[in-house]
Amino acid sequence: MPLTTDRRQFLLRSGAAFALSGSVGMPSAAQAAPANGRSARLMPGLCAFSFGPLFTSGELSLEAFFDRAIELKAQAVDITTYYLKNDDRLYLTHLRNLAFRNGVPIAGAACRASLLRLGSETQESSLAEMKKWIDVAEALGAPHLRVFPGKAPAGASKAESINTLVEAFKRAADYAGSKGIILGMENQNGLADNSETCLEIIGRVNSPFAGLTLDITHFVRTASRDYYSQIAACIPIATQTHLRNGNFDDGSPVDLERIGRIFAEAGYRGYMSAEYESGGRSRIQIMTDVPILMAEIRRLCGTYSNV
Repeated sequence: MPLTTDRRQFLLRSGAAFALSGSVGMPSAAQAAPANGRSARLMPGLCAFSFGPLFTSGELSLEAFFDRAIELKAQAVDITTYYLKNDDRLYLTHLRNLAFRNGVPIAGAACRASLLRLGSETQESSLAEMKKWIDVAEALGAPHLRVFPGKAPAGASKAESINTLVEAFKRAADYAGSKGIILGMENQNGLADNSETCLEIIGRVNSPFAGLTLDITHFVRTASRDYYSQIAACIPIATQTHLRNGNFDDGSPVDLERIGRIFAEAGYRGYMSAEYESGGRSRIQIMTDVPILMAEIRRLCGTYSNV
């Protein structure tokens, strides 16, 4: 069972109290001393999702994906479980062994499981599915599993849905913690599309095995907070970060330079993983754009931290 503290102690331990006090300012120079005294360590990673259509067509296997990650100089990979041949333990340990022998850490896995399910599916069956993917992450040697929050059922208020999600998250985090795995809920359309809700959920779950998979493009702009201030507010609870190409979900451009400065000032330590939006893209586009995105991420990591 994970260790618990009250919410205030958790937020103070994670540094969220600093983020909640106001938006993070922009340092005037690369590698400026972070306001919280913690030096940043930003490491370039690569999500298998970036090559989705190539996996689906059979052109790329996860074994070959490790070679691609090496070519692109990724320091770690994130295995999207959609592309596993099966969930047999022998196959999973084969991938784990191959990754190790190629010097490619598996920093995390990603699954479709949601903490809050729609329709008639019960919380028990939802939890059973979550446990299955936690076991898959354990077999892969992945210390982190990305999950989705899900959407509020019809007729349920937001407060009621958040309460249900928090209780489900607590139970899932207890199981993940028994395996030494962190669950990272992705900020996503639905219940977790703004920083205030994400901070509330993670604070209430209050577990060292629960955090946020911070996808920089998915927040919804509010009257009081733009995208960048919401990203900054959630960095202290981020257990993994996904960087996408080009634009926020509403089509406005992403300033990756500004993103790099924000993470550096927050003293973030972790993987900045490319998750190229490959759906509907041609093979040529994917093979051209992913290396460009990875090169930019490597540059940002080198500019704003000592890696």
